Amino acid sequence: MIHIDSADKRKIVGSGTWYAKIDKDGNTTEIHFSDAIRRMLGYKTHEEFPDTGEGYVAHIHPDDREMVILAAEEVSKGISDGFDVEYRLLMKSGGYLPINATGDILNIPDGKLLHGAVIDLSDRFQNRKEHKFEEVLQLKQRLIDALSTQYDVLLYINPVEHRISLIENNVTTAGRDRLTRIFDGRLYEESVKEYIDFFVAPEDRERIRIETSLDYLLSHIEEGKNFQLKFTLIKTAGTRHYLMLTYAHLKDAEGNVHFACGFQTIDAVMREEQRKQAELNAAREAADEANKAKSRFLFNMSHDIRTPMNAIIGFTNLLQEHLDDRETVLDYIKKIQSSNEFMLSLINNVLEMARIESGEVTLDETPTDSVAVIQEICAVFESQMEEKGLEFKHSFDIKHPFIWMDATKMREVVLNLISNAYKYTLKGGSVMLSVRELDFKVGGMPVYEMKVSDTGIGIPKEFLPHLFDAFSREKTTTQSGILGTGLGLHIVHELVKLMRGTIDVSSEMGKGTTFITRIPHRIAETPKVTKQKRKKEAVNTDIFRGKRILLAEDNEINAEIAITILEDKGFKVELAEDGVICINMLNKAEPGYYDLILMDIQMPNMDGYQATQEIRALSDPVKSTIPIVAMTANAFKEDIEQALSVGMDAHIAKPVDVKVMMDTLAEVLQQKQS
Repeated sequence: MIHIDSADKRKIVGSGTWYAKIDKDGNTTEIHFSDAIRRMLGYKTHEEFPDTGEGYVAHIHPDDREMVILAAEEVSKGISDGFDVEYRLLMKSGGYLPINATGDILNIPDGKLLHGAVIDLSDRFQNRKEHKFEEVLQLKQRLIDALSTQYDVLLYINPVEHRISLIENNVTTAGRDRLTRIFDGRLYEESVKEYIDFFVAPEDRERIRIETSLDYLLSHIEEGKNFQLKFTLIKTAGTRHYLMLTYAHLKDAEGNVHFACGFQTIDAVMREEQRKQAELNAAREAADEANKAKSRFLFNMSHDIRTPMNAIIGFTNLLQEHLDDRETVLDYIKKIQSSNEFMLSLINNVLEMARIESGEVTLDETPTDSVAVIQEICAVFESQMEEKGLEFKHSFDIKHPFIWMDATKMREVVLNLISNAYKYTLKGGSVMLSVRELDFKVGGMPVYEMKVSDTGIGIPKEFLPHLFDAFSREKTTTQSGILGTGLGLHIVHELVKLMRGTIDVSSEMGKGTTFITRIPHRIAETPKVTKQKRKKEAVNTDIFRGKRILLAEDNEINAEIAITILEDKGFKVELAEDGVICINMLNKAEPGYYDLILMDIQMPNMDGYQATQEIRALSDPVKSTIPIVAMTANAFKEDIEQALSVGMDAHIAKPVDVKVMMDTLAEVLQQKQS
């Protein structure tokens, strides 16, 4: 027998009590169950229900056994001060009795005494309108099944009893034991308060207190749906993590709600959410910045459009007052033409940028003499540089000049960069262009480096990161005194990128700017024979005399301008206001009556493309083969290709350059005659 003080006896004597002696090595040396426990289960003798731990454990329902053993071990090892657990014991009749077992531990001279009481819960459940314990257990299992196995901690909550039970604890960190003590068999409110105070980050505590209260849960639970809460967790090591609580719920026959709660670490999920949120914020900021840039652009555009328009309107009015002064009139016309050219450049840049932004621009690479292309551009600027008093140097160090290149787009890049250097370099300064083939390759292709340097005014350091942005200008035309749209460098940047290259810039205020492009190109075969281009002679307008043109043009002013120019060169012109009228006039005329058709594209009733296709399908061989030249504001490369694809012979862009127009018409008519 063991020695127990009288005070300790008073704690353990009574119906339905038990105790177990544990020595200093943790071994159970003696265990005793009161006869009241036997009577609860329907047993009469010690032989039927012996005082052994193995015998008692064998009577615990298999689904509850692990939970009870764990609770007892934690008390015996000093991990927990006691336990209060509901489970089922096998009765002699074969059924299971719902009981509530409590346990505490006492220190005694020979070791420890684990003791407690067992309470029969069957009456309590009977008093709840015949509520059956088996049903509750089934609900428990269904709730557990409702939550996936990915949860670190799984709890069962009975709102009727306000009790919380630990079902699973897969935590492997130092907080595991603390979680077991907090949640196993205690009152729900006490457990939740302790958990929040110990584990939840301060900034989330008040919210989680409210949202985990049973009243809150019961009012926010929706039938057939889980309820989730997210918060920041502070682990025992002090690290911060993100946790999500998922509450699953079911109702019993009486309408009482039962909960299962799963704890899941969601660090990866939250990091992904934060990454996406950061991307959204960055996109929003970029959109805001883009809107601001567009607003600045529209302000600058409004100003820059009004500047040449003011000149055009002003000098046009002055022309009327000085018609007799030839020298003054010529000066005004020159200034009007200069303003016209800037307006056209502005419109072209805006349209080019729009095409780039929409992804409509593609490369059209052909074998090209790269040195010849760039030298031609340099020749264009020679006289301008000299006239402004600038020194212009250019050099080439290239082993393979013949490469596959989109010459049109390369010209645009070189023209923009040299033009910028020219505009922002003051008299007495210098502009340098150097092109060299680098020693390394990218993707098997040699890299060509072009450097454009100047000794101009320079670019502020804070503006350099925005230099290639669309709509960006460091100063307005008024501030700088230089006409420009702020789109040229954005176009250059996008074209270089399209050509698989890079562009860098360095600048110092008052000392100048350097742009460096590096673009890989495939080497092309060197032509065996290079034909020398003959300089075009001025067109002899005598060949135009008596030639009849059918002009398809719906705009009255454009038609008047075209007719005046053409008749001045000796043509006879008849006007058709749209494609339908054009075809009707051609059909009614004798074969050969018209020598050529000038066709606008954008017209009502029938556009120029469709009208051309209709003409090419005519049965009369003379009429169906009449030369057709597009004369249109659809001036991009794709527009030219489309015009040729539907059967047109050539393309003239609006606004019309009279020399280009006459050269084109002469070439088409000569081809017809041959």
